[in-house]
Amino acid sequence: MAMVLIPACLFIKDFLAAYLLRSERKFHSSLTKLSQMSSQLHNEEALFLYVNQMIRDVLQVDNVKKVRYDSKELDSQSLNIGDLQQMNTGYALLVSQNSVAYTFITFSYKGKNTQLNKKERSWLISVAHYTNIFIENLKKTEELVAEIEKLREGSISPTISRTLFLIGEKERVKLAQDIHDSILQELIFIYKNIEIIQNRDEQHLPSLEKVKFQLNEQINFIRETCYDLNPFFLKEIGLIDALSTLLDRYRKTCTFEIDFQVSHVNHFADLSEEFVLVLYRIVQEWMNNAKKHSKANFIYISLSYRHDNFILIYEDDGIGFDLNEENNGKHFGLLGLNERIQSLNGNLSIHTEPQQGLLLRVTIPNQRNDVDD
Repeated sequence: MAMVLIPACLFIKDFLAAYLLRSERKFHSSLTKLSQMSSQLHNEEALFLYVNQMIRDVLQVDNVKKVRYDSKELDSQSLNIGDLQQMNTGYALLVSQNSVAYTFITFSYKGKNTQLNKKERSWLISVAHYTNIFIENLKKTEELVAEIEKLREGSISPTISRTLFLIGEKERVKLAQDIHDSILQELIFIYKNIEIIQNRDEQHLPSLEKVKFQLNEQINFIRETCYDLNPFFLKEIGLIDALSTLLDRYRKTCTFEIDFQVSHVNHFADLSEEFVLVLYRIVQEWMNNAKKHSKANFIYISLSYRHDNFILIYEDDGIGFDLNEENNGKHFGLLGLNERIQSLNGNLSIHTEPQQGLLLRVTIPNQRNDVDD
């Protein structure tokens, strides 16, 4: 009898280990794909269609749908993003909340009314936080588009521009902190759990290494996203070194060459935090636009100081665009920079034609009155 039980126990052990490994892969790959799909989900309807289908496929449940409740109907003090409420017919997962409404994703129980296990609940919490961050991003994008349209319709004072810029930066910092405290920590936790499983199960080492590699790529991607949203290191290393670090990242991931030149270096020391942040954001937006649209082989960026003005120049040999073309996505982000530049009483000039490259020049007057040419 013992001779029969031992192989049976070993088989069950191997079966459970393989099942748990498949579950870990399924949870991880679904979250990875969700993060990668963010750029393709342009509205809430598309987001919920994708998330609902993902929950349906991963958990094998039915009747997955979005449900919205008026905030007055619920006790706001006891609900947080990721809370899972059990109902008569299944579950309700809170994915978004504001002063007006609460948004849940509801779904049925699993087959034979099986309860969700700990890993499934943990996965659903991650899904809720991902979804909530995507919804917040979509709202902020819509607000930004509306604000840029206002800027295009008429002039706006530097004081208002400065206020809008500072509000936007505050929101970026908050979003970076939310991502760091929720999604990033969850991925690091999963990564450590995989390492624990590796130590116990040598049979699946190659597969687990592949999962760890993919997970580590996502962790690094999210860390870089947090740095982009909140470049906290600006104060520590200064504008020039921060820009050099930023451009080095693009050198590693893009095919174009980058030449970065700085003259009158001493004039870029001891600048205000706001001034440094605006210049950093300008270059960051330029490079983001170049990566997406320019098809350039060579990019030149220079910082200089002349005649009481700070001058920032960008030039590439890419495909350029038609400035007169309405709703041209290739220069949408560039025109959106005006808010930041105007906040420092500066101006932006754009010179480009189709297939003739792009030349951008930002001029910002010195407001310190303590430096000479």
